Amino acid sequence: MSLKAQLLAVVSTLTLLLLAAAGFAALDAWREREAFKQAVELNRTTDLFTWAATQWAGERAVTLAGSKPDAIQMRRTNADFGADEGIEAVQALLGTLPPEAGALATARKTLDVQRTRADAPNRTPADLLRLSDGLAEAIAQARAVQFALAQQAPAGDLVLAQRLRLKRLLADATASLSEEEGLVLLSAEMDAATKARLLALRDINMAAFAEVEREAGLAALGQPARDALAKAGTLLRGPYRSEIDQALAGKLPASFPTTAANALDALLAIQETAVADTTAYGERKAGTANTRLLLMLGLTGLGLALTILSIWVVTRRVIAPLLHLGATMKTLATGRYDIAIDGQDRRDEIGTMAQAVLVFQSNGLENQRLAAEADRIRATAETERRAALHAIADRLRQEVGSVVTIVSTAASQMNGSAESLAKTAGTTSQRSEAVATASAAATDNVGAVAAAARSFPPRLPKSSGK
Repeated sequence: MSLKAQLLAVVSTLTLLLLAAAGFAALDAWREREAFKQAVELNRTTDLFTWAATQWAGERAVTLAGSKPDAIQMRRTNADFGADEGIEAVQALLGTLPPEAGALATARKTLDVQRTRADAPNRTPADLLRLSDGLAEAIAQARAVQFALAQQAPAGDLVLAQRLRLKRLLADATASLSEEEGLVLLSAEMDAATKARLLALRDINMAAFAEVEREAGLAALGQPARDALAKAGTLLRGPYRSEIDQALAGKLPASFPTTAANALDALLAIQETAVADTTAYGERKAGTANTRLLLMLGLTGLGLALTILSIWVVTRRVIAPLLHLGATMKTLATGRYDIAIDGQDRRDEIGTMAQAVLVFQSNGLENQRLAAEADRIRATAETERRAALHAIADRLRQEVGSVVTIVSTAASQMNGSAESLAKTAGTTSQRSEAVATASAAATDNVGAVAAAARSFPPRLPKSSGK
């Protein structure tokens, strides 16, 4: 195989390998892009449930604190909007509702009934307690949905997993903080059991927020999220914790409902900034994957183009000449040698084959020339043979003519002799008939004499001795 053919084979093989590698890389990039697109949607959806849980916690605090109806309604509207939008987003994202989302929808309906009773003019403390429990149940179900959605996130991305974990920790911190605020606001008297529960919740809240801070440090949040985290830490460890301690001492400050609402809003601010960071991160990753996908598609297109070009070159430079040589050899095999043979000037295997076919054509032409020469010789010999035969026939005709003339003359003479003989034979015949008649008469006479002789008696001869 020539160097050109070897190079063409190597280029074709490398092109096919490049095409396969680019195709697989494009498929991986497409899967990665789709995974991050889904992660972004999951992030937004889980944020809706975190938002709903935080707003329900705020509703619980302002309701138990007896705040203005407008403040209560604002929290309710925000929470219900987040939950309803989240359920619709889950339905669109997964195609079906997980059991946790169904449980949250049921809790939403129960919560509406409890709100109606709590808003009635003749409400009782039990109605407020049932509403508080209903809000706690809704918060718990929102956290369950959020946890179920977090399991759908791409497992290979550590940053995204950490940020989703941060949101779960924020939801846990919000739930425990809401429970603590509710317990403080619902307890008219700070008995031993209530104090023990508040002390436990305080430790839980501090541990939960410390976990939030640790996870936020690992999640590499942006500056706005870090600022919101620092502000929340200052509020929770400062004014909020101070007023909780005063409540444990039996002196609940009048500013506690406001401080509690601010604490929940501080956690909500962390969540909102984390949402923005996570969404931006997911979009960047999806954009990177999309860029890689486009690059791989471009490489795939390039590989496909090179493959097509290689096929075209192989077809034009190898296959087509081979087919042409094959057709030429078939034509030569039929005895037609007056055709052109392409590729004689090539310096590869095709040129060698063309030279071989040229030799075959030359031999065929030589055979045709020899056959024509033989035909000419045979035709000349046949002509000479026919001329010789004609000459012999002419001589024979002349000699036969002479013989015929002689024979004819002799025949004429013989005919004359025959006529003389015929005449002589006629005379002889007549004479023979006369002889025959005389002979018959003689025969009759002899017969008569014989008869007469028999009529005489016989006489014995005399003996000579007497």
